[in-house]
Amino acid sequence: MHGIEKETDSFKKSFEKLNEKAESVTKEHFKDKLDRVQMQIIINNVPGVIFFIMMTSDDRMEQSQRWRRFNIDLYENWSNKINQILEDEYLTDFLSIDRESWNMKTSQLERDLKNVKKTRAGYNKDLEYTLRPLFIMLKGFKIGQKEQIDFIYKLFKKFGHKGYGGLLESGNKERIRKMQENAIKSLK
Repeated sequence: MHGIEKETDSFKKSFEKLNEKAESVTKEHFKDKLDRVQMQIIINNVPGVIFFIMMTSDDRMEQSQRWRRFNIDLYENWSNKINQILEDEYLTDFLSIDRESWNMKTSQLERDLKNVKKTRAGYNKDLEYTLRPLFIMLKGFKIGQKEQIDFIYKLFKKFGHKGYGGLLESGNKERIRKMQENAIKSLK
């Protein structure tokens, strides 16, 4: 079993506990601000956030590096497979493959691969990706930025690993604010 599969399995095993934590903190924080359905939607997104907050910064960095490498390998593999298929005229005729549309797909894969290669691994990358839909939903539910930041900060204070990488020592709410703004910018 690879590291990524182990991490997925460890998340599944701890999901019930994470969900209980998510439910209690979310209900406590948003008790009069969200209706029952909105509350459940937010609760469903919080376990992943707590999962990453509880990890050490070194573990998150290592995981981010492995996911980045996995992503690059995946794009390269897809691109190679498509090129192999397109090189075999018999196979493309047999499968009735439209070469032009497949060439466009290859070009898109290459652009996506370049974008993935430009990204850096970081100890907050996975957390930021996990927070993105949460911030977007909270904004959609008319929860202001300050309230969103306070909620995430509460999660850090309650569940954050002691070695989180200084997030709770200095500039903590500012870093969360930047994550929130990046999430909202991703909508545009």
